[in-house]
Amino acid sequence: MLGEVRLVGPNGPARLEKKAFGLLAYLAVEGATPKSRLAGLFWSDSPEATARANLRQLLRRLKVATGDVLVSGADPLALAASVDADVSALRGARRTELAARATELPLGRLLGQLAFDDAPLFDEWLHSARANVDAARRLAITAAIDAHERSGRLADALALAARAVELEPRSEDAHRQRMRLLYAAGDRGEALVVFQRLRAMLERELGIEPSRATTELAREIARSVEQRGPRSAPSASAIPLSVLRPPELVGREEAWARMEAAWAAGQAIVIGGPPGIGKSRLMHDFLNAVAKPFFFSGRPGDRAVPYGTHARVYSEMLAKIDAAKLAPWARAELARLVPALGQAPGPMESEADKIRMLQAEIEAHRLAAREGYDAFGVDDIQFVDAATAEAGQYVMAQLFQDPTVKLRAVLCYRAGELPEAIMASIREGVAFGLGIHIELDPLPPAGVRQLLGSLDVPGIADMADSIASYAGGNPLFVLETVKHVIASGALSRADVARMPPGRIGVILEGTLLRLSEPALQMARVLALLGSNFTLASASAALEASAAATAACWAELTAAHVVHGMGFSHDLIGETVLATLPRPVEVLLRRRLAVALEALGADPALVAEQWRGAGEPCMVGRKLMDAATSSRAVFLPREAAVFYERAAEAFREGGDVVAANEVFKMRDRLLQRAGAADRQPSR
Repeated sequence: MLGEVRLVGPNGPARLEKKAFGLLAYLAVEGATPKSRLAGLFWSDSPEATARANLRQLLRRLKVATGDVLVSGADPLALAASVDADVSALRGARRTELAARATELPLGRLLGQLAFDDAPLFDEWLHSARANVDAARRLAITAAIDAHERSGRLADALALAARAVELEPRSEDAHRQRMRLLYAAGDRGEALVVFQRLRAMLERELGIEPSRATTELAREIARSVEQRGPRSAPSASAIPLSVLRPPELVGREEAWARMEAAWAAGQAIVIGGPPGIGKSRLMHDFLNAVAKPFFFSGRPGDRAVPYGTHARVYSEMLAKIDAAKLAPWARAELARLVPALGQAPGPMESEADKIRMLQAEIEAHRLAAREGYDAFGVDDIQFVDAATAEAGQYVMAQLFQDPTVKLRAVLCYRAGELPEAIMASIREGVAFGLGIHIELDPLPPAGVRQLLGSLDVPGIADMADSIASYAGGNPLFVLETVKHVIASGALSRADVARMPPGRIGVILEGTLLRLSEPALQMARVLALLGSNFTLASASAALEASAAATAACWAELTAAHVVHGMGFSHDLIGETVLATLPRPVEVLLRRRLAVALEALGADPALVAEQWRGAGEPCMVGRKLMDAATSSRAVFLPREAAVFYERAAEAFREGGDVVAANEVFKMRDRLLQRAGAADRQPSR
């Protein structure tokens, strides 16, 4: 069906009329179809009885011409099991199957050059089907390219990228992909030649310039400086433990006193402030002094996945308590979030199913309370996904009303980054006396001097005024400046005074520049993945051995870039992203998308990587999967949002037909959800 359309049987090629080929193509692409639909497609201008009679005659002539039954079934009709069509390989195939078939698929259009002016409805279908088949074929080639990249076969990947350009010579996406691969292979000159050829072709044939995305990619490649060999790993500077975690919490006496009063009154505590101001340190020190707490945190990337933060919170919580003491029904429900607990129930189909899961979470908190835990602190709540926030509010409201559970909470957030709905809820709680809200300010010069004096670093206290001027009273900035002074050996007041005020990014960039190339690449993967980073995903994306992965992580730890399984501070991750060249980002995101999918990651996370790689149709497909996942945990409105985003991605990628179909799916889902909301409660 692709290219020069033909039918080959045991006795060689068979000659068929145009509509017979059209019928076979439709069934190959769409599958089983009612007779009424087929008759209307080919004879829309005829009465229904005439159209059905024409279809019967077409089927008879098809059987006579081939001597075989190619179309089976009474109604609906489908291709017989003995018929194999190349285009059928693109329908419903898994990504791995598509990759295997990429080099086998012909380059021609669906039904070649055949035209169907006498069947306008079929002609309309054929126009959209050709676009869909081309998109599926692009996916097949993309899957094969990804497979070659992951296996280190860049030459094979480049050969397929050239094939993609041959398939769609006017496609800037195909040209950009080839440019990126050439750049990754070290052939910067040929990548720029591809761009020059594309620009000349677009000017000659269409009278236009390449898009901004293509032009910026070429500019980035032209600006890049080829590495003349891997950078050697730096030796770790001896940073005193007092600098990594100052022994004293200075300048927060007033905030501490307010927290003690709120604690005695049974109030919740919310702490806000800019990055690095000391919110986390204040929360941890306070809760460790007055309670037996759990500590959780939102992380960059959580918002992309419904219940993303939730799953991590309960995984960490259940690891610290004796989950075997939970009732079997509660363990089963919590297995939805923590698969290690065993077999989870089937998909949620009602609000009652969701409430049952939340009740299981309440049971886990009650068990924790019996084991002595009486508080929890949540850092960076601005990153928490909406489904987790809603579920958390329900669970906490139930627990705070339970006289058998003593539970207190401290929440921290970055100023200016919290959704307005949550800020409004905080203001309402404060107004009703349920909690207090503390905004942390920078340390005054006296506080900076006190902090530096507690570090036990020779000569650093003499630089207090210069460091205070540079860091602006932000404790994190002060400590990063001290690390820079120690690492660079610039132990003089004049050296610090020459640094531009407020430019902590310069220091963080310097830290990154001292990393070896493999460690820097791992830091980039961590920044792109956020809360979903694992050493397995990094190893797969970077095609690194377990030993090499461990060595890179050890280097990042020694350089104080990472702590635990994340960055030592969010600002380091933001600096990594800010200094990441676009061509490298695209290559890493493509590899991460493939690696995450192979590891069974949430489809919404895979979609985010494809979005960063500039592949909107891949984004749309994965967001469709994310919508299905959301419906499985009874989050219809989240699913509707995924459908809407998928439709917009398809539209961005030029697949208007798919976009319209997905918009219809969203509308039907919202209608059903609205109808359910209007049902009387029992």
